Amino acid sequence: SSRQFLAGAIGIIDGFEVQFPRQTGELMYSGKKGCHTINTLIVVDFKRYIRYFVTGIPGKINDRAAWTACPLYLAAHEYFSPGEYLLADGGFEGPGSNLLVSYKMPKSQMQIEFNSAFTDVRKSVECAIGDLKAWAYVLQGNTWRYDVSLFGMVVQATCVLHNYKLRTRQIEYDV
Repeated sequence: SSRQFLAGAIGIIDGFEVQFPRQTGELMYSGKKGCHTINTLIVVDFKRYIRYFVTGIPGKINDRAAWTACPLYLAAHEYFSPGEYLLADGGFEGPGSNLLVSYKMPKSQMQIEFNSAFTDVRKSVECAIGDLKAWAYVLQGNTWRYDVSLFGMVVQATCVLHNYKLRTRQIEYDV
């Protein structure tokens, strides 16, 4: 079972960007997609419920830097029990005892099997992000057309609605 390789993992973290119009003097928001973006980090459990999010991160900030500024990292003792950690892709590689990334170049059979298990459960966060963007068109690749100060509330509302839809089986996943 893939879970044997992931004992202690309580969820998966990933980020996504939403484009918005350039604001005067806001160079920090020039994202990796070559336009102004706001990043959001979300944590999804293995049943694909969104358990945590942080948003408003300038697009220029990469996943690792966003993680090290995130309350989950800064106050890990408040969020994690001993031995618990999150799974993350290589973009998060760096400091953090509560974060485990896949091996870039697996050298042993155990590392290969870990990466395989990691890939299996990573679908959880990808599906959650995909679902958010599928039915909440304001989070799709289109430019954000509303007051930027509303963005956090919209992300929060879409996360709550995602969990509600999942709980009421309006979204079905192979878990």
